Amino acid sequence: MVDAPAPDAAPEPAQALTPANQNPWYVLATLHGEQPEGATHGAFDKEIHAKNRLTWNKWAAGALSQKQRDILRERHEDSGQPVFSEQELTPYTAKEMVALKRRWRRQWTDRNPSQPVVPLPDPSQFVDYSSVHFDRPIIWEGIFSTRIIHFTGAKFSRDAILSNSLFFEFADFRGVEFYGYTSFCDIKFCRNAWFEKRNFFKHAHFTDSIFQSVWFESTIFHRSVDFRRSSFSDIACYTDVTFLNYAQFSEVDFFGDVWFSRSTFSNDAWFASATFTGEAWFGNAKLQSSTSFADARFILNPPLFHGATLHEGTQWHGARWPVPPDDAAQAQEHIYAYERLKQEMERLKKHDDELQFFEREMRCRRVVEGWSTPAGLLNRAYDLFSGYGRSIFRPMLGLLATFVLGIAAMVQAACWPGRAGSCPAILTLDSPFIAFKQATLLSFANMLAPLNVRKDFFDADMLAGLSGWLKIVGGLQTLLALAFAFLIGLALRNRFRLR
Repeated sequence: MVDAPAPDAAPEPAQALTPANQNPWYVLATLHGEQPEGATHGAFDKEIHAKNRLTWNKWAAGALSQKQRDILRERHEDSGQPVFSEQELTPYTAKEMVALKRRWRRQWTDRNPSQPVVPLPDPSQFVDYSSVHFDRPIIWEGIFSTRIIHFTGAKFSRDAILSNSLFFEFADFRGVEFYGYTSFCDIKFCRNAWFEKRNFFKHAHFTDSIFQSVWFESTIFHRSVDFRRSSFSDIACYTDVTFLNYAQFSEVDFFGDVWFSRSTFSNDAWFASATFTGEAWFGNAKLQSSTSFADARFILNPPLFHGATLHEGTQWHGARWPVPPDDAAQAQEHIYAYERLKQEMERLKKHDDELQFFEREMRCRRVVEGWSTPAGLLNRAYDLFSGYGRSIFRPMLGLLATFVLGIAAMVQAACWPGRAGSCPAILTLDSPFIAFKQATLLSFANMLAPLNVRKDFFDADMLAGLSGWLKIVGGLQTLLALAFAFLIGLALRNRFRLR
């Protein structure tokens, strides 16, 4: 797998950008110093980061409610250690606040000597990074924000790391340009987040994160994007998104609706072991490389691929599908979804997948047709006796049952010395063994009646002397044998992809 090359020089945004050091919230977030020019997500000044994180979180703690503080205390690392220390969750005392403001004024003056000093931001007000140019690496791992935070139209020229952070209110990243590596791993958005009309020019990671509702509409991911093990409580919108490199959505939980309408996947896409509880829209999407839905779970609705183009490398093995709904209108929607998937699998010559979706379509048709109508009963019989043309064993079992029941009917009608009852003389035999033998031959001959083999085993007088109900049994055997033979042939054709 080869990454798509990142652009050498990205165009400057149209709006005027504010230098980061002229933004009061940035000065507060970097009060103990900015990261060095060459810092990356894997190599940065951890001491500066630790001091800046503590300063920001203690400042933000001044607006924490008790409920919010409890939520922060519940967050733990994989090792079991709490993400946020009690020191971080304790707001500044009056004396500490005086020292903080003194340091703030000094930093502001040093960075903006020609501008008047602005007040220290109020933690009870929203945070505004709109149209800010972040020209240094942003390492803000493990911070939290209690109020709405705006990054609208901002530009990140270096790496941006916000992992293990938590946003209690709306987070607005619309129109943001990320030119460096981006990490939102282990982050939690308690309210809506917007990432619309933006560019990620390098790898973007959102693994193990928690979203409420999120919008990535019209975003371009120039390199890989990874959402593994993340969860979406409500809407997840990826409409008109372009994935120029691989997209990883394995083990993601979509508890609400998810939209990938008109999106383009230029490289491999993984939805393996993902859970789709609401509706999954892929209408008019273009999946141009291998796509895996292996072991995915569709809880209430099958995915909708109307107008979409799938790749021959699409994988469905192990996927679990919703139970056909009891409501006819909802079942009809499922039929439309399975019909489209069946059509696309037929185009891709993926015969097994085509049969699978046909089977699921037919199960939903049973609900629409009604269980007791002729069409519904025929549908159920097709499933029972052949698994909708996929089972060889079921019609073979039916053929065997037809043969055995025919034998039983013939033996029941026969007489032999010592058996009570009266029979036509033609069925009076010398012993039970001979009765069983003759019944077996007659049952076999009835099933092969279209080949006209009964005259090879029995003379015309014997056949003419059969009672009326035995002739009816023989006729039913002939019809059932033809039906089961057809179903066996159909299953063999489907199994070996004969055309």
